[in-house]
Amino acid sequence: MGHEIKTGPGLRMIDSVGPHYGRGYCGICGDGEIIPMHVDYWDPDLGWRYGVLCRSCAEMTARRGPQPEDYAYAERILDPSDLSEEARALYVALSEEAGDPCTPEEGEHNEWPESWGRLEAAAHGDIGALAWWRERWGLPPIR
Repeated sequence: MGHEIKTGPGLRMIDSVGPHYGRGYCGICGDGEIIPMHVDYWDPDLGWRYGVLCRSCAEMTARRGPQPEDYAYAERILDPSDLSEEARALYVALSEEAGDPCTPEEGEHNEWPESWGRLEAAAHGDIGALAWWRERWGLPPIR
């Protein structure tokens, strides 16, 4: 089976070397027949996620993308002043590690409003979201 996926408003390809199987199941439906490649995909409840998908979920997310009525799209995650204490502390720690200490309000990441939902997810244990943030800061991946 070919691994080609068409990207769209809700699906972005991640550059990677070789196949990636993640946890071995689709990040949306749990199907074990995944396409072995990293993707960023939009989850209406959680926002942008990082992982692997099965073919049907990849096609669905590529077509759909973020919608204003999505829970994850709500303004509560589009403003850094609404971040939890844990997410704010993580942002400051990442900025310090990158050698550019700042708060979420001062940082350049205000250009990516959807990223605040990912920061909340990373602060609460989402490894994929943390990897995404580390990449944005130019930091090495977590081993």
